Amino acid sequence: MTTSLFYEYAITPDVFDTSYISSDPRLEVILVELLKGISKNGMIANLNKDKWLKHIELNYLPAIVPLHLKDKICRCLSLLRDRHRIVRHPKATNGDPTTNIAWLTLALESNRNVKLDGIIASRDVLDSSAIQCDKFIDALKALDSPQWEGRRTTLTLSTCEPYYRPVLAPVLRHARSLTIVDPYFSPHVARFVDFLKICIEQMGRRGQLPVLQGRIVIHAGNPQNDKIKPESAPDRLNTWEKKLSSEFITTIPHKIKVVLRDQNYRGKHFHDRFILTDQCCIDIPLGTDTSASSTQDSTTWCLLDHEDMLLKAKEIDQAMNVYAVLDERALR
Repeated sequence: MTTSLFYEYAITPDVFDTSYISSDPRLEVILVELLKGISKNGMIANLNKDKWLKHIELNYLPAIVPLHLKDKICRCLSLLRDRHRIVRHPKATNGDPTTNIAWLTLALESNRNVKLDGIIASRDVLDSSAIQCDKFIDALKALDSPQWEGRRTTLTLSTCEPYYRPVLAPVLRHARSLTIVDPYFSPHVARFVDFLKICIEQMGRRGQLPVLQGRIVIHAGNPQNDKIKPESAPDRLNTWEKKLSSEFITTIPHKIKVVLRDQNYRGKHFHDRFILTDQCCIDIPLGTDTSASSTQDSTTWCLLDHEDMLLKAKEIDQAMNVYAVLDERALR
């Protein structure tokens, strides 16, 4: 069963070789559709510490013909880069790859660390490898492969930790910022604190050390309206500080900030619940709370289109004054 909303693929350089693309006219369509699809709900592994993309741009893109195909591929790669979807992977331990088999081997090393959703290569490269892997995807058949067709943009999950963790892992592994938006998010409720713990543990965990340090911002509602424990905004922030000190024994590598919000003078209700990173946005209508054990409650998570993600980001931007800011504090 699919447990992901956000996918990561490695692509070996031979897929961008103009001689390979020209070997079958279908590849002109397939390659562009792959890149477009990844820009909607996925990432590309920038193998060898960013050198994969540089290798493609220097040694493959200039030779691609026809020119309109090169333009399409360049636009897709530019879009992926702008959306922070071309993500850095560790440097090769045995020097820069000099063959396509070496790039394939490097992709397999990354797969051992972060469990890629697929490794896309030409049939010749896959056949030349002595290794068998269920992540291998023949580029010519990629759009019909189970690793591609099985992608989801919505998932219905039980509201407990074992179901949330595998979905959050790919969403947060390369994220540099995370915004949690939930008017009911409270340090007095273990279910919300548990969700925060999962996020802290998963964020920046790329299968290598050190953990990628990031920034977590929690946008919660007016604590005076809290039905469990109403309190003033300063007292709520004090509670958050104590909670982080008592509940999180290990060092937190990320900066954490809490912003308390309320409807502004125009009366827009602070109601929506979602998480937002620098790469994607997931709508969580039932709320971000979770439990450690199985529960009969379920919720449907939805990965938003990029345009809707921008609207969500604008909505909580304090400069836009959509919601009033009662108080805020950097906790770490």
